[in-house]
Amino acid sequence: MPDYQPMLVESAVGPGAAATEVPWPEVFALRPAKGAVVSEISEATAAAPVAAEERVNFHIGNPVEDPRLVEHYARIALGLATGASEQTGDLAERLVREAAWSAEQRPAAEFLLALIRRSGPYLPRGGFLRSKPGELVERFAAWLNAQPEPLTYDLGERTGRREIVLASGGLLEVLRVLFHGLARHLERLPATVLLHQLELPPPLTAFEGLDFVSLPGDEGAALRQLEHALAGSPGSPSFLVLGRV
Repeated sequence: MPDYQPMLVESAVGPGAAATEVPWPEVFALRPAKGAVVSEISEATAAAPVAAEERVNFHIGNPVEDPRLVEHYARIALGLATGASEQTGDLAERLVREAAWSAEQRPAAEFLLALIRRSGPYLPRGGFLRSKPGELVERFAAWLNAQPEPLTYDLGERTGRREIVLASGGLLEVLRVLFHGLARHLERLPATVLLHQLELPPPLTAFEGLDFVSLPGDEGAALRQLEHALAGSPGSPSFLVLGRV
């Protein structure tokens, strides 16, 4: 499979923040945002502890389910041509053949397709239920927690809030939505967005209230500039976007 890297977005506050007497959590406080009621109803119903024989399943607005979309997502993930396919039959076998994989790698293709079929229809809500995060999300969370400096993220099981999401639309669209949300809902502005190993087109760095800073590619130089930037903005929210890990 292609060497795709996860993208991490971390938040930080300057070391001099204590002098401002602003409690750390309040630096990143957000204005209230209300989710779509139909999404909340649908998710709450799906997560209800009701026996299968007593459950009445329904969808408020059908999730997007189409074999062509599943194949399109899979081709994007594998770096294959994404044109519409007229072929039918075993999709996993076709993908293995086009990717020039061995027969022993077929389970990886089947695993990918299973993830897409389970998560794809619900990507606008984060890609998984809080009660059933799914194997991919659980493995990613475990990988983060197993780092030399563990990073622990809630999948929604403890607080009801997902700290990891699966998002559709591509990297640039995901960042556009993120930056739009920060510019619109952060209570304390301006905020600083520091970019490392990531180049963005001008429209994505033109949000009012967000100051974008590109860090050097060298890790040591980037760390020094990051420390300087945080020290220069005590009490102000800062976000670090890592294009590569």
